[in-house]
Amino acid sequence: MTGRLLSAILAATAAVAQTPAELMNQPAIRAAFEAARRNEPAILELQAKVCEIPAPPFKEEVRAKDYATLSIDVRVLPGQVNDLGDVALPKGFWVAGRILDETGAGAKYTIRFDACERDGRVAPNFGTIWSFPTKSDGSFRVTGLAPGFHRLEVMSEGDERTIAECVAVFDVREGPVENARLTVTNGVPFVLDPDGKHGPDARFAVLDEAGVRVLSRLVPDAAPMRFRLAPGRYTVEFKSAREDPAPRTVPVELIRDPVVVTMR
Repeated sequence: MTGRLLSAILAATAAVAQTPAELMNQPAIRAAFEAARRNEPAILELQAKVCEIPAPPFKEEVRAKDYATLSIDVRVLPGQVNDLGDVALPKGFWVAGRILDETGAGAKYTIRFDACERDGRVAPNFGTIWSFPTKSDGSFRVTGLAPGFHRLEVMSEGDERTIAECVAVFDVREGPVENARLTVTNGVPFVLDPDGKHGPDARFAVLDEAGVRVLSRLVPDAAPMRFRLAPGRYTVEFKSAREDPAPRTVPVELIRDPVVVTMR
């Protein structure tokens, strides 16, 4: 019904703007409104049923200038009214800096920001991931950050990634970060080859020398996974199933030549 009503209105107003009275004189629009009135009880009943469906917690975001974006868990239950009361917003912090290429010049990239743990571990969330391009000189400024740790990742352009994974974790528990610098380099090929014997919840992570998670992924069935990392020393963690008590670790050093790690 809504689609037919919208189509009728668009068809009637495509040429020139008209007043509501002029619109209602058109047979197609008048018929659509009359049909909507006839079906109103059924539509309202359907809406009521939808609102009564129990649901897991939803994430509602509260935003205000100069304050941190706050996510609130909201649960919808039959016959229950959720009164969130007064919502106290903490003062927002920010991270500002530039993305540089290997020559030290500013370079335009797309960056992604996530709230995270100290080691860069990002929990699943909805609607709180920010992704946007830097300015042409590589400068960026991300505002509205809640006190805590935040992960910045430089995204590659196109399907074929040639740059190394570039990740940094910023601590804004006490205040903003100014003059941050991230250097994007050409990456050394790095391949993770699953043995096909892991469970459906198998996951791996690659940590740099500072303990920051540069990569963290679920393991596919069998196909090797190809990445590019900056030269340096890393630790690969692998858990074959969710119930594994501790991950298996493999030290890796990347210099120039590709490195393949088989997960067993």
